[in-house]
Amino acid sequence: MRWIFLAIILVSIPLLASYGRRGHRQRDHLLMAMGALFFATGSIALDASIITWPVWPGTARGIVISFVDAIAVALLLTRRGRLSRPPFLVLCALLLIPMVIASLGATVKLASLFSIVQLLQISLLYFVLSDELKRVSAIQSVLRGIAFGLVVQAGFVGYQKLTGVVQAPGSFFHQNVLGMAAQLAAAPLLASLLEGERSKLSYAGVIAACICVAGGGSRASMAFFALALVLTLLVSLIRRTTGRKWKIVGLGVVMTALFVPLALGTLQDRFGSLKITTEDESRVAFERAARAMAEDHPLGVGPNNFVTINNTQGYAADAGIAWGGGLLDKPVHNAYLLARSESGWFGQITLFLLLTSVALAGYWTAFRDRKTPVVGIAVGSAVGVTTIALHSNYEFAWYVMELQRLFFVNAALIAGCMVIAAEKKLRNRNARKLRAAPSASGPATGERPLDGQGVSYGN
Repeated sequence: MRWIFLAIILVSIPLLASYGRRGHRQRDHLLMAMGALFFATGSIALDASIITWPVWPGTARGIVISFVDAIAVALLLTRRGRLSRPPFLVLCALLLIPMVIASLGATVKLASLFSIVQLLQISLLYFVLSDELKRVSAIQSVLRGIAFGLVVQAGFVGYQKLTGVVQAPGSFFHQNVLGMAAQLAAAPLLASLLEGERSKLSYAGVIAACICVAGGGSRASMAFFALALVLTLLVSLIRRTTGRKWKIVGLGVVMTALFVPLALGTLQDRFGSLKITTEDESRVAFERAARAMAEDHPLGVGPNNFVTINNTQGYAADAGIAWGGGLLDKPVHNAYLLARSESGWFGQITLFLLLTSVALAGYWTAFRDRKTPVVGIAVGSAVGVTTIALHSNYEFAWYVMELQRLFFVNAALIAGCMVIAAEKKLRNRNARKLRAAPSASGPATGERPLDGQGVSYGN
């Protein structure tokens, strides 16, 4: 059956390319569909595996092709104009180098190949989106698709809570991954609303993200999600204050009053009589194992090989990781330590550089142009990446396909905003030169520089 579905995905590429070739409106439709498909995972996944290891205890369990990849290829094949190198692509290559080097000495080399192919797929997605998201309508479309995906996941979470599930994961394989996905999705959605987006679907997306996080019951997800929303509001207000933003702040206070009881109820069901701040000793033990592994293997044990090495070479036993509870089939809950143990110090440093560079570029872009509304979305993407970078000290989920897609969508949104801001600056400079240039018939009136107020966004 999977081969039939794989054939359907491959056959769809020329059909999608034919549709996308018609114009920007059709390309925006494809981008909206792609945004929704970022949340089509688990039981509603529209993908097929070329190779699949369903019980492999790692972050990648095969080589998987989905309709997200099909849309990306279709958009690439119908791209107009010359190919330009987007920002952050060099950092993607730097991240790949230590993974490839470490894979040469990996115990299970095919498992390492799974992670390498996954990063290549995500890099292609980023390469395509960074060019498409130079258009305001394209940015709106992909964000609305993401909002729709969040609404679907909130439906799953709501149903699971009604059927007695304490920590509802939606259709994701774990509630923590859903929480981090909601975090990366909600921040740019909120930023778009603050900057004038009036789509009801976008409002629904932010509310749905709150439901997903509150129903998931992850303490870290709740904390970092709240931090992401508060930071987005504060930084957006610092960038440019408007009456609309203060109205949304008031709406946020009302939403907080509605969703805090759900979050507290989930935590009460999860911990019972135990303190909510109870420390998970297994996480500390995993970190001991990861540091010992990294010390013994300076170049890393190979991408996607942590669990196997941890169990077969005695690191888990030495660190005191207990049997039972499904602990020994998971990586260390720290993306940076996972990078160090699997790809060496070079892998950890390049991951840190990628996350921080994308976040800093987002803040710089947003404050470089404070007047153009759409550029303000870079605030949300930067905050989302910032909180994910912090959250990754407690989770390995950055290496999961669903999280990497959303991370690089935010990177592409920032890259698109960088282009929009640069083009506006160039137009304003040219307009000033035109006004200053003498003409045969007298002083030229020219055009007024663009101040960002004439940008159509959210209508």
